[in-house]
Amino acid sequence: MRQGLKPLACCLLLTGVLGVASCGFEPVYAPTDRQQQADLSQIYVEQLAHSRMGQLLRNRLLAVIGAAPQAGVATHMLRFKLSEEKESMVLQADGTTSRFNFTLTADFTLSRRSDGTVIRKGRVSRTAGYNVVGDDFATKIGEQDARRRLAEDLALGLRDRLIITELN
Repeated sequence: MRQGLKPLACCLLLTGVLGVASCGFEPVYAPTDRQQQADLSQIYVEQLAHSRMGQLLRNRLLAVIGAAPQAGVATHMLRFKLSEEKESMVLQADGTTSRFNFTLTADFTLSRRSDGTVIRKGRVSRTAGYNVVGDDFATKIGEQDARRRLAEDLALGLRDRLIITELN
């Protein structure tokens, strides 16, 4: 009886695998195809004046979406406004803080440059933390690393929102 089940199990498994493979399912986090990359490369990411986090985020966005470096060649404009919050998380017995969390929020607007039509508006927020240690230099490096990670995570979050947006 068991030997009769083996061919049936193999047929069912093969049918399931072929069914899923032919359904057209494509994960959203799969490497971007050429058309999708071409669409994203038509977006100009506006610069934020006097904002280090804005500069970090813009640079990461340019890297992850391959955005147009010059406004003149882009068909779309991405503008964002950043807000940053620093919160102490862990208090020691003596009242000193040993961990901070940064929350970075980007309110963004994607618009068509030809007529100014807003295609998508939204908000993306990410949080990263760092520990306060006895050495001031190590604490400062931890803070800078948390900010760098925030810019990276927020850029990926914005990219995900842009991927699901129909640009045409």
